[in-house]
Amino acid sequence: MIIKLQRALNNNNVLVYNKDRSFMGEQPATEAMLKLFGNKFKIYAKGELCGDGLFVIDRVVKDRDW
Repeated sequence: MIIKLQRALNNNNVLVYNKDRSFMGEQPATEAMLKLFGNKFKIYAKGELCGDGLFVIDRVVKDRDW
């Protein structure tokens, strides 16, 4: 699944959702996750959901138009 990760401006969380927003969530912004962002506020990634509702990132992919 390709998802969009967006850094929240008002706290230390990351918003996570897929294109049709059938999956939407929020998870803590870990140091490792923030490294993926670099100086961007939005990135796209491929990965999968784990049992507790968190998204596990396999790799960052090129930007999408959504």
